[in-house]
Amino acid sequence: MQTFGPYLDGWYDVEVQLQMHLYNRYDQALAEGNAHKDQIETIAQFEQWREHVRNTFLAGIGGLPQADCPLEPDYRGELRAEGFTIRKLLYQSLPGWYVTANLYVPDEAASPAAAVLFLNGHTPEAKAYSSYQNVSQHLARNGLFVLNIDPLGQGERYQYFDPNTGQALIPASTHEHCYEGVQCWWLGQSLTRYFLHDAMRGIDLLQSLPEVDPERIGVTGCSGGGTQTTMMMLGDPRIAAAVPATFIMHRRNYMWTGQAQDAEQIYPGTSAAGIDHDDYLAVMAPKPVLVGAVAYDYFPLEGAEYSLERARRIYELFDAGDNCQHLQGKSADELTWRESKLFTPEELWATETGQLLGDDPATTTVWQLNRRERQQQLSERHSVEQLRDWLSAQVNDGRQPVEFHPRVYGAIYEADLYCQKYWWWSERDIINVGLYLHLHPAGDAPESRPLTIALFAGGTSDAPRRESWIRQRCQAGQQVLVLDVRGWGALMPRKLGARDRDWYYGTNFKLLCEAVFLGDSLCAMRVFDLLRAVEFARQELTPTQVNLYADPGSAAIYATLAALLDESVGLELPGGIPDVDSFVENRFYRYQDGVHGVLPGLLARCTTGDLEKALADQLI
Repeated sequence: MQTFGPYLDGWYDVEVQLQMHLYNRYDQALAEGNAHKDQIETIAQFEQWREHVRNTFLAGIGGLPQADCPLEPDYRGELRAEGFTIRKLLYQSLPGWYVTANLYVPDEAASPAAAVLFLNGHTPEAKAYSSYQNVSQHLARNGLFVLNIDPLGQGERYQYFDPNTGQALIPASTHEHCYEGVQCWWLGQSLTRYFLHDAMRGIDLLQSLPEVDPERIGVTGCSGGGTQTTMMMLGDPRIAAAVPATFIMHRRNYMWTGQAQDAEQIYPGTSAAGIDHDDYLAVMAPKPVLVGAVAYDYFPLEGAEYSLERARRIYELFDAGDNCQHLQGKSADELTWRESKLFTPEELWATETGQLLGDDPATTTVWQLNRRERQQQLSERHSVEQLRDWLSAQVNDGRQPVEFHPRVYGAIYEADLYCQKYWWWSERDIINVGLYLHLHPAGDAPESRPLTIALFAGGTSDAPRRESWIRQRCQAGQQVLVLDVRGWGALMPRKLGARDRDWYYGTNFKLLCEAVFLGDSLCAMRVFDLLRAVEFARQELTPTQVNLYADPGSAAIYATLAALLDESVGLELPGGIPDVDSFVENRFYRYQDGVHGVLPGLLARCTTGDLEKALADQLI
């Protein structure tokens, strides 16, 4: 049984096609966004763009969680240090959802005092991390109140902490964020909304303090904290100043690093709308913003310089091109710096055990919040017709189908089994491939037989080990087309970065993230390819009937959704209709299928049972 060799046996370099397809879409979208921004000449024009940026950002993350609950700050003790006191506390961000924090209270401060919300980067220790303690202490010694909060998945807020073993069942910080983030995408939302909401409640807490001036609250953070700082710049107009450190970049620069990002760093649909990091800065105009950047970081220094220069033009509209205000009204030279005495994580704990779930295993988690969100979303039931209309838009809008212009070659006989290699164009810059197999001669022409399009878990490379299955189908009077859609089988993208393709931060997650920025997904693109393969088969192979076969997992998700859009195809799934409910309803799901199979927003509109009912007449 033959398979495809490198470069489709020398025909085409398909290893880069999915990557370049996404990158080219980025270039076009960001160029269109820049062209529009270059025409902004008045503050009134910019205000329209600022509203567009903020509305697009908030819509992309699924809006903010709807909850009006008291903060109920619970102070759990104090630590004395030279020049300040640390109050250990937790506050309620959503009902039953708590944030652990340290409030740094300066010994000497103006009345009322300015304050800073400090947002931590990707370290398991979060607020207890040495560098973040240093910065918080430095700010407090210079008269600023500082609220240093643990992001979810870090510090005392591990969402997959097991109280029985004292261990995290999903590794903390970046791994946990990716795992939870994919689950949020299934609902058409983003993990960003929870990070942003927690930080906004932190501003609420600072504004509630009688010692703090509510009009002079700034925000800062480094790396992942820089990400959260930009969330606040985009989402909370109350902040008076911002210092995003080691995150501001230019999306195009970052794409070529080969690196993925945490799920909360992906702002769905914003790149498709022409929004880039210069907009994260410009939305603050004319308020002061200081960008921190370094040469040796994942986020390229050149990108930070590029975005800063573009944003500066907007600041100049406000006559604030070199805005250098400080919350304290002091220059950097007037600030005091002294060596810090660091505290241990245990000393900074606001909980007894060091974990909210350790103190109370019933504490609300992201998984539970997502389940509640889904229940609310499904309360407005969608008809099958509405689901199909929505699905069609996700799969087809913006695609560029072209003539198939198929190539066929490599015909061989293996006993009575005839195999040909095909490749054809699905979109303007996307090739799909298939192995076409049938018995010949068999007393009738192949086109007078039904055709099964098979999507194996390993694509066409699985064909040799599935030869018995293929031969049985052909002997039963069928034709078989073993299919590879983009990024699948022989069309697997080249490896990006050092991590495994299918694991956290690997190639497939990176490409998914790029697609989500564009308001797209790997799933939608592959369902499109599968439907194009059906069209290709009908046009070129002229079978009496087309049926879809798919192995369990993400392949079955593609086939299920394709059959929902093409009611004339039969659907054969040895594992049954995929249990898509499990990606939100279960605390643990298979991460690889979640990445490959996620169609953002699908689970806000249907259940596994809905799919089973809608496809009952097509199941074989």
